[in-house]
Amino acid sequence: MGEKQKERVSEKEAIGRILSGVSVRGLADMFGLSDHMVRTRLRGVPPTRVEGRVSYYAIDDAAPLLVTPRVTAEAVRIAIEQDAIPPELTKRYWDAVRQRQRVMEAAGDLWRTDKVLDVLSSLARAIRGAVTTWTDNVDRASALSPTQKESLIQQTDALLRDVHKILVEAPRRGRTPSIREDIVTSETQEVDDLGGVV
Repeated sequence: MGEKQKERVSEKEAIGRILSGVSVRGLADMFGLSDHMVRTRLRGVPPTRVEGRVSYYAIDDAAPLLVTPRVTAEAVRIAIEQDAIPPELTKRYWDAVRQRQRVMEAAGDLWRTDKVLDVLSSLARAIRGAVTTWTDNVDRASALSPTQKESLIQQTDALLRDVHKILVEAPRRGRTPSIREDIVTSETQEVDDLGGVV
């Protein structure tokens, strides 16, 4: 039994020891960080005591600097809507959101609604042109019966009506969902502050 037996400590004693200060090594173990990371994050925090070369830090001073926050985008959105965040932070947040939108738009990853509608209108014209050509050519196709020809014409007419309906009604229903709705599903997405960004 040459092994050194571990000292048994009551919970009250353990809490007392922690409250009297924890070393860098102890904090690293508690928070799953390297000693170097703990020292870096605690730079500027005075130790509660020093014994030899070992500094001990108050847990309430150290913990906020060592814990990785687990804040969701939804929690931030709710806090902003409820004015739970100071106005200065809210302003900085929305400034960052707008800047991110500008970068995304410049990179071509974010389009304004009017540009999207222009592209969709061009697509609709191309589809209409191709489908109209089909119906014109059906009359010349001798392999189709009159019933088949009529069925094809009805189907192409229905397709053209559907495309037109979608393109006309989409803008009436409003713009595409605002980025505010997307904040919940992605990390800090932006609000539709640029006037109709898709």
